[in-house]
Amino acid sequence: MTIDNFGDSVGKKIVEALKEDGIADNNSFSADIENKVTNDFVSDPNSVQSEPVVSDVDVNKVFQQNLQQNTGSYSRVSEYEYPTNVAILNNLIAKLPVGVSKQTGALIIRQTMEALGIPMSSVIQEAKQVQENLTRKAAECQQNIIDFKKQINTLELQSMQFQRQAVVMNDIISLFNN
Repeated sequence: MTIDNFGDSVGKKIVEALKEDGIADNNSFSADIENKVTNDFVSDPNSVQSEPVVSDVDVNKVFQQNLQQNTGSYSRVSEYEYPTNVAILNNLIAKLPVGVSKQTGALIIRQTMEALGIPMSSVIQEAKQVQENLTRKAAECQQNIIDFKKQINTLELQSMQFQRQAVVMNDIISLFNN
C-alpha cells in the first residue's frame, strides 16, 4: 500500500465516522451530535454544602459518610462537557486506525473537515478555550483543596480544645461525685 492509498483509506474511515455522527450529510455539526456527547459535568463543583458540627457525633463516622456520598458524584465531576466541534475532533483522533500516527491522522482530519466546510482554525480556537477553561478549573480545585485543608486543621484544633475541656469538666464532676 502506498502512502497515497494509505491516506485515502484513512480519509474514507474518517468520512465514515463523520457520516455515523451525521456530520458529512449536514456539512456542519448538528444538534444531534451534541446529544451524543456525555453531559455528566456538574455545573457548579464549588456548591459544597457544609453541615453543622454536632458534638455527640463521631467525626470519623461523619467523614466516612461524606466520603461515601461524594464518591458517587466523583465520576460526574471528573467529566467535562466539550463543545461539539472539539468533542468530535477528540473522538476522531481517538478512532484513528492502529498504525496511523496522530500527526498523519490530524492532517487527514484537517483536510476532510475543511472539505466539509468546517474551518479548523475555529475548531482549534475552541480547543484552546477548552484548554484554558480546564486549566482554570484545575487551579480552582487546587485552591479549594488548600482552603479545605485549612478548615480541617481548624476543626482538628477545635476538637482537641473541646476534648481538653471535657477532661477538665470530668475532673470537676468527679470531685463532687465522691
